[in-house]
Amino acid sequence: MAVKKGSKNNIANRGSAARIKEYQGKPVKPVKLINGGQRFMAAQFEDGKLVSTPDGKFVPYASIE
Repeated sequence: MAVKKGSKNNIANRGSAARIKEYQGKPVKPVKLINGGQRFMAAQFEDGKLVSTPDGKFVPYASIE
C-alpha cells in the first residue's frame, strides 16, 4: 500500500525548490520582466523594486542561489 505524501501545494512537501531565495540578505520573489526584446523571470524585492547589478542590469531569478 502506498503512503500518501499530502498536497503538492504544501511547502513542506515541495523540498528545496520551494525555499525563499535571498539577494544580499533580502528576500526576493520571481516576476516576469518584459523589457523591449527581453523576456525572462527577474527577481524583485518585497518592496516592489527590481533587483539589479551595480551597472544597471536586471538579475534573473534563476541565477540567485
